[in-house]
Amino acid sequence: MDAIVLMALTYVIGRAIALPLEKKGFSQIVSFIAVGLIASYVLGIDAYYTELKSIAMFSAAVLMFYVGLSADIESVKGASPVIIGVAGVVTTFTLTYLALTTLGLSFTRAIVLSISISNTATEVVGALLLSLSEGDVRAIASSASFIDDIIVAIAIATIASGEIAPPSIVAKSIPATALIAISMLMPKELLKKYKGVAKVVFRSYRNFVITSMSALFSLTIASYVAGLGPLIGAYLAGLVINGFKEHRDPMIRASVSVGKFLEDLNVFLDTTLVPLFFSYAGLTASVMHFDALLFLTLLTTGLIGKIIGCGMPSAILLKNLVKGLKVGTIMVARGSLDAVLLSSSLSLGLIYLSDYSTAIAAILATMFFTPLALSMIGKQYGL
Repeated sequence: MDAIVLMALTYVIGRAIALPLEKKGFSQIVSFIAVGLIASYVLGIDAYYTELKSIAMFSAAVLMFYVGLSADIESVKGASPVIIGVAGVVTTFTLTYLALTTLGLSFTRAIVLSISISNTATEVVGALLLSLSEGDVRAIASSASFIDDIIVAIAIATIASGEIAPPSIVAKSIPATALIAISMLMPKELLKKYKGVAKVVFRSYRNFVITSMSALFSLTIASYVAGLGPLIGAYLAGLVINGFKEHRDPMIRASVSVGKFLEDLNVFLDTTLVPLFFSYAGLTASVMHFDALLFLTLLTTGLIGKIIGCGMPSAILLKNLVKGLKVGTIMVARGSLDAVLLSSSLSLGLIYLSDYSTAIAAILATMFFTPLALSMIGKQYGL
């Protein structure tokens, strides 16, 4: 079977399954990963790996760009979201790393898997928050998940060279963090100092889209050359374009252009690139390489780490134990960037196929757990 036909087949079947699942509050990602896993088991994947990887990595780059572009940077006010986001990551990472090393996994494998299960998926969180009435819970979960995204973006840049060692981690994480900070601050200063830039960029919607896509591919190349990997460049481009919406003009062309582009890109991602990437994630995994003990370890530490790490500080901040539990439960959701990190790590030989396949299954399990657990909390406590 041709690779494109295989991808098309997984898309059509996955889309048919996604429709009823979405009505029940589950992410469409669940159906595409599941269909990919089944197709991988029935048909095999080796013959299609190269072609599918090219499609998937392009999808991943655009996805990283969108994550940066859609980040609600202005909502992160004060230290609370930062504390909650970091506490969730640190608690989950620490629990997972200790458990994995106890199981005998190497330093590199334990680090990659611990990072991958420590991230919260912003896109899944956003969908879950639509059903909540508590504004304070929505604000904290949304801001904390953005902090999570920054951490995993730094992690993706750190593993880009394929070398995981303490000196390498420090050497890569410092410039990656600095570039993210610059990307968030630079647009405002650039538009303030060079007002002619805004006139050219926002002359028309087409000009804005061309500028945005040029930034995406230019920074992708630059970050690759710098040794940070292409995906962090895509994320940085999203943050840069995100900052353009802060430009104030009488015709509000900036905010309109960014808003329209975000909406158009979201539709393209939601209907095309995200399904293709997660079909690939499922196709690349192997049911035959599933490790039950590793799965239980990742799922357990992933649940406990987020519920305690994010839930406890949220309960203290909101002075409400149930709301804190809700925040912790929402932050359990994994998704896009975790799969991107795992795919990159597998390609670089940092983890085994069994690690990848099992971690993908754990991510899938969190997507089932989160909406069900939220529903149970709502019924139990009437919130």
